[in-house]
Amino acid sequence: VPDWVARTKAKPNAQQRTSKALDLWEAAVGKVPLAKVSRATGAAFVAYLLDPARPFGSSTAANHAAAINALMNMAAKVGKVERNPLDLSFKVDDAERRHPWTAEELRTIFKAPLFTGDPGAQPYDVDPADARLWLWLLLWSGARAGEIAQLRVEDVQQRDGVLCLHVTAEAGTVKTSESKRWLPVAQAVRPLLLAQVEARKGQGEALLFPSFHRRPGTTPADLATKWFLKFRAAVGLPSGALNGSHRFRHSVRTRLAERGVSPDQGDQLTGHAATGSTGRKVYTGFVSLPALAEAVEKLGWEWPPRKPLK
Repeated sequence: VPDWVARTKAKPNAQQRTSKALDLWEAAVGKVPLAKVSRATGAAFVAYLLDPARPFGSSTAANHAAAINALMNMAAKVGKVERNPLDLSFKVDDAERRHPWTAEELRTIFKAPLFTGDPGAQPYDVDPADARLWLWLLLWSGARAGEIAQLRVEDVQQRDGVLCLHVTAEAGTVKTSESKRWLPVAQAVRPLLLAQVEARKGQGEALLFPSFHRRPGTTPADLATKWFLKFRAAVGLPSGALNGSHRFRHSVRTRLAERGVSPDQGDQLTGHAATGSTGRKVYTGFVSLPALAEAVEKLGWEWPPRKPLK
């Protein structure tokens, strides 16, 4: 781990994710000396990750496997093992089975007490204002849960005449190079977002969602997504690994496609790499922020209400 941190300049969030993967590795195979790690050891780890009893799907399992694989590659690079013997590959099929939220499920979410009245006790000490804005931004952006949860006040900026969220590695963790991007903020969410920015500035707070940063050893993404599982159960949404906050991302991408937004615009909003011909990837993949802002408005969700909560 120290070699990996030094060579990759791994940030705290990445280190926390790797620590979680190591905990799972040791739960699956024990504390195996590097010299005794074998292909069979890796197979046992994969079997553990893919056990239906695990509270996560194959996509999350693949992330844990990738973290362990990176450590073994580093061990080989610095001469602590001759080579990386692991084969941790497996099919990831979560995306094929995850569906957008239904209209009824969205009404259940946004007509819950959190949005309409007394939110009650919040699990993990989450500020209701943070929870509300986080969900509204997920609904209107297509961003990953962690990309929103880790935002700082300074990441809300005007760019090319458009109010945007800046998704950047300086705030925490981004999944790929395409994930570093500017996201236009929908008009329906702008007053709520700007009110939160001013409130945080008045508190001398650098974080846009400070309550997502309150548990040491837990990333903002982990805390926010765990909060959503509690919220989901409280309002009666379906359970299971495929019914977490990531469904907002699928809902946005599906809605954009239904309303005629181009794949290039959809890719840029969600932080996906352009696919297809070299010409499309290199020459037509970038969409201007004013054009992206128009695409975001096509989502046309009925939430948040036009009159903000008091």
